[in-house]
Amino acid sequence: MLLAAAGCLAGQSGPPARVFLGDSAHPAASGEVWLVAHRWGYYPATLVATIRDGRLEPIPEPEPIELVEQADDFRLLVAVSDRRKPPRGLRTTDRAYGDTEGGFFAEFPFVYLSDAIPKDRLGRDWPAVLNRMGRVTGGTALTLARPGRRSVRLLYPDGRPLAGEVIAVDLFATYNNHCGRPGGVHVGTFRTDSGGLIRFDAPLVPLVLHLSYHDEANSGPAGFSFVLKAGVITGSEADVTLRKWWELPRRPYVVTVRTRSGQPLPGARLTGCWRHEVCGAVCGPIPIPVAVSDGAGLLRFEFFDLRAMETISVLDPAEEERPLGVSELREIMTTGRLTFTWQ
Repeated sequence: MLLAAAGCLAGQSGPPARVFLGDSAHPAASGEVWLVAHRWGYYPATLVATIRDGRLEPIPEPEPIELVEQADDFRLLVAVSDRRKPPRGLRTTDRAYGDTEGGFFAEFPFVYLSDAIPKDRLGRDWPAVLNRMGRVTGGTALTLARPGRRSVRLLYPDGRPLAGEVIAVDLFATYNNHCGRPGGVHVGTFRTDSGGLIRFDAPLVPLVLHLSYHDEANSGPAGFSFVLKAGVITGSEADVTLRKWWELPRRPYVVTVRTRSGQPLPGARLTGCWRHEVCGAVCGPIPIPVAVSDGAGLLRFEFFDLRAMETISVLDPAEEERPLGVSELREIMTTGRLTFTWQ
């Protein structure tokens, strides 16, 4: 399978394949072409060609990818530079995506990903695959557009900027993994300015921003809720503006906790689990740090909008737990107050 891919990359007849940056007057000085296998949560890759002075030189016998038959599909990754670099000697990697320190952008300033290649098309129709990465002419020359300046502005729904946030950015490749988190080739890590803006160079392809946010939903006990999500996939525009609930607003809450006999219950606390579409359970105390009811059974705290919670429970001093019912959840979520009697 890999030999077929490398052979077709070379072109079976005519002049050697060529790779250019920007236009045909600027051959890529050095580079690498990798075949990335998309397995479930695992993205190994093998080197199938190198680029020297604009000439694409296929690897005659690429190193095998472990359990390649388990791959769902493949992508070509082309990493190039306009400066000559010595050969790295690296022939395989088991971390084509997600490597924030030794990734492809650390070695080459220009990185491109092809569309997904189905297994049954691997080694066929290379001009069509490559043409979507750049521009193929004569069937043997690939001209890659120089990455442009990208900007992403992060705002709250009311227009406030998300300032000072550190964000890892990838070229989007897949979310084919256990958690369904999007990922791809790491571009860099950036901090938003006072206007919520980050700028960097990257191809005009969808990006992944690794940060969590909340989406609105017409569901839950209050008839409206927030759902926690992880990872934002952008469009391919040069300038992108995203308006999301990066952090939920906080508000005061008051819970009165009483015993079965109607007496104040001191030392009680709350815990709960968020509505989410991320991996595992997202649960913990409400609020953080933990607050407990006082001698009058009053629990006063400030916390994020509780409409983001799937469940809320009351724990007594002995750690016995009782979850709130739908009507109790509705009351505290809408009014910010609740009188809870232990039953």
